[in-house]
Amino acid sequence: MRTRTGSGRPARAVVFDLDGTLVDSLDLVANGYIDTVEAFGGPRITRDQLEDAWHLGPTPVMMEHFLGRPAPDAVDHFLQRVRAGSGALALFPGIAVMAAELDAAGIRLGIVTNATRANAEVVLAATGIASLLPVVVCAGERAPKPSPDGLLAVLSDLDTQPGESVYVGDSWVDLACAGSAGVRGVHATWAQPGGCQLGSEHECVRTVDALHALLLGCLRSTP
Repeated sequence: MRTRTGSGRPARAVVFDLDGTLVDSLDLVANGYIDTVEAFGGPRITRDQLEDAWHLGPTPVMMEHFLGRPAPDAVDHFLQRVRAGSGALALFPGIAVMAAELDAAGIRLGIVTNATRANAEVVLAATGIASLLPVVVCAGERAPKPSPDGLLAVLSDLDTQPGESVYVGDSWVDLACAGSAGVRGVHATWAQPGGCQLGSEHECVRTVDALHALLLGCLRSTP
């Protein structure tokens, strides 16, 4: 059984962004950045400024961008703050069921995130989703999104071609990454109150249930 890609070819893999797509972690991560930058002598940045900088990559790069200097102490402070708040992290409702059904249907699953490995491991451990999505590529290991490098690396590990794959994310960097990789992109908007604003070339889903229907509703037996 396989999900259909936009080209009509059966999908063999679904890859996800992490924060804001699988896990309700955007507030924790954003507040961690905002408070850490200010605590280490930087400006009081806004959520919009932070979101505009997601494409820069992992935490060390982001901190240097906002502080104007390399700041490993600030990176450590940020990670400690995320760890301290990780007990409140949770998957968005319906994600665990959807991932389990995809896995049971033989769909290969992975994650590409612009978070560091250390940060991603905190989030994955807190939510227990790692066992269903064993292939994870983080910023610092490949060029950050919107580069397609991380997504293509995951697909290689999953032994899957771009035309047989779907990438689900909540921001423009995710959809740009999917487009550059030749992968069908799906815009997940349940964490973003602004909704679907990233162009009509990508499908938009406003709820996890809608994504579940998109990915599983067209499963069929292959010849």
